Amino acid sequence: MDTDRITTICLMSFAAILLGSCCFGHDHAHKLGDKAVVQDAQHMQEHLDDEGVKANATNMSYDEQIFYYFKLHDYDNSSTIDGLELYKAQMHMVDKDEKLTQALKDDVVEEIDKALKQYDFNNDGLIDYIEYKHAYFES
Repeated sequence: MDTDRITTICLMSFAAILLGSCCFGHDHAHKLGDKAVVQDAQHMQEHLDDEGVKANATNMSYDEQIFYYFKLHDYDNSSTIDGLELYKAQMHMVDKDEKLTQALKDDVVEEIDKALKQYDFNNDGLIDYIEYKHAYFES
């Protein structure tokens, strides 16, 4: 797996970052700050439905989309996203047919560390909503 693909998978970050358990199956990669990701109403609606959230992704403003995307990845409802939540989200993004090797896992962890360094402005090891939202307005 090449570095660009790993970076793309991992920096979505945080979000990206999706829904409870480590589920494989999506054939698209994400990058934190990629506006197209949070504006993909069909993809978001799938996850909202999976979580039982009564919201219509199609009718959401951009700010609402960012908020829900953050909340969908905050698995422990702590109002922050930590490295483990990022890891779960990134594993969700790995193609289901791709062999999950230790090397891939190590690469994902390395990219998560890079993402935390880039977006964890207060250096507490967590991405809070303001830091997360900044990634979407910075790009």
